[in-house]
Amino acid sequence: MTQHSCRIIATGAVDLHHAPDPALELRVAAHARAIDDVWNQARSKGDILLYNGSLLVYTRHETLSGRTRVTGHFAEYKHFIAHRNDPALGLDINPIGVSGLVTGLDRGEPFTVFARRAPNCSTYGGYYELVPSGAIALCDALPDGRVDFARRLLLEFEEEVGPVPEAARCAVSPMAFLHDAAGGVYDVCCLVETDLAPAFFKAHMSQSDEYSGAECVPLIHAREFASAHISEIIPTTLGILDAFFSQSK
Repeated sequence: MTQHSCRIIATGAVDLHHAPDPALELRVAAHARAIDDVWNQARSKGDILLYNGSLLVYTRHETLSGRTRVTGHFAEYKHFIAHRNDPALGLDINPIGVSGLVTGLDRGEPFTVFARRAPNCSTYGGYYELVPSGAIALCDALPDGRVDFARRLLLEFEEEVGPVPEAARCAVSPMAFLHDAAGGVYDVCCLVETDLAPAFFKAHMSQSDEYSGAECVPLIHAREFASAHISEIIPTTLGILDAFFSQSK
């Protein structure tokens, strides 16, 4: 597949933790007025959906004995927008998201789902991506310092696709830790295995506000689909496919 900006940092098990970052807090305080100016300017455009929630930001990672421990800290979304729109502020904010490669079964054969993002998304509007995916928020933090990214991914699945029927299988397993240098984002990537049929995804996603369309593609042809739409696939999706197929050999 064509080279892209998303790099596989590690494959296998991933543990995600959160801890305060005093240095970032000082940088944000020093540029508070400039941050607000950039944020208000971005919101005034009106054609992009912007909401100032919380998001997890990358601090460091280490891999020992095949297990990767990632540590981040929470910031406001407007801090990321200010970092992205005005790098001269030196905020150095790189979000950590969670992304999945979901599989279902079509007459016994596994498939995955590519969804086209709505045109008014704040990043990669109109591009295809694997589902589900989303930002990690403060509500995903646990008291012991861990971050429950699997729970967040299942919540994103329900929001983007629909509630999983009680009788259906739905198993989440960490697969890789990725970095999209072009987008300035990190992702914990997981395999989401279900026994749901294509009709389930098409019926629910046709009503989505986040996506304008979805394609159920046989898993063995997923890389071919991505190559055929290479100019309109987000880099993280390409990285997930690389990670999945490198471990499936």
